[in-house]
Amino acid sequence: MGRRIKYLTIAIVLIIFMVLMYSRCGNTLLEDLVVDVERALNTVLTINSDGNGTVDPSGEITVITGDVVDISATPNSGYVFTSWTGTGITFGNRYSANTTVSLNGKTATITANFADENSVFNLTVQSTGYGSVEPSETIPTLPGTQVSINAISDYSYEFVNWTGPLSASFGDDTSENTTVTITENSLVQAHFDQIQYQLTVSDDGSGNGTTFPSGTQTVIFGAETDITATPSENYIFKEWTVTIGSAQIGNTDFASTTATLTSSDATVQANF
Repeated sequence: MGRRIKYLTIAIVLIIFMVLMYSRCGNTLLEDLVVDVERALNTVLTINSDGNGTVDPSGEITVITGDVVDISATPNSGYVFTSWTGTGITFGNRYSANTTVSLNGKTATITANFADENSVFNLTVQSTGYGSVEPSETIPTLPGTQVSINAISDYSYEFVNWTGPLSASFGDDTSENTTVTITENSLVQAHFDQIQYQLTVSDDGSGNGTTFPSGTQTVIFGAETDITATPSENYIFKEWTVTIGSAQIGNTDFASTTATLTSSDATVQANF
C-alpha cells in the first residue's frame, strides 16, 4: 500500500508540473508536440518526368504516410504517355496518365515515361468473361518493353491462360500475374473457367443399401448436387458422413439431401 501511495504522489506532482509549464508557455508545448508528430508521419515523394512531358504535382512534395496522392502526366506534342515507374510506392494504375500513388516508406521517387507516338504499338488487354484484367484499357507500348498484366477471377471461377497473336510474347501464359511483350498492335485475352471438383458418392460397404448417384462425378464449385440413399429391405438409413476431403451436406440425417463442394474433391458415404 505504501508503494502505491508513493507512485501516486509522484504522478500527481508530474501532472501539476506539466499544468504549470503549459500555463506559463501558453500553447507552445502543444504546438511543438503537434509538429513532432507531423514530422514523424511525413514522407517525401519526388515526381519527375523523363523530359517528354509534364507532371502534376511536380518535384518534391511532403505527404502524410498512408495518404493517397493524385498524380497526372501530360505528354508533349508528338508524344504519348506510356507508364509510371518507381520503387517504394503503390500505383493505382501505373499505365494510366491520371492515377494515384501511395508511399510504402519514408521517401520515394517516381517518373512519368513518354514515347514518340510513331514508335509505339497499342496493347489491348481483355477478359473473355468471368473475370477482369489489369490494365483494362488500350495502352501505348514500346517494342521490347515488358508490360505487367494481371487476371482476377470472379467468384467460383479460375484463371486458365492468356492467349494472343504471334506478335505477343508472354512471360508465362498460364500465370494470372505475368508480363507480355509485343512487336505490333496486339490484343491479348485472359480466359477463365468454372472451378470443378470430383464428388464420389458411396455406401458404407455393408451391402445394406445403395446410393444415387454412385461412384465419382464432376461437379461445379458451390453447386448443390442431389444425393439419395436407399436402404435394403429390413434396414434403415442412418446418416451421411464425409470420409475424404471437404463437403457440405444439406442435412446428414436425411436420406435425400444435397452435397456441395467449395474447397476440394470429396467422398460422401451413406451409412445404414
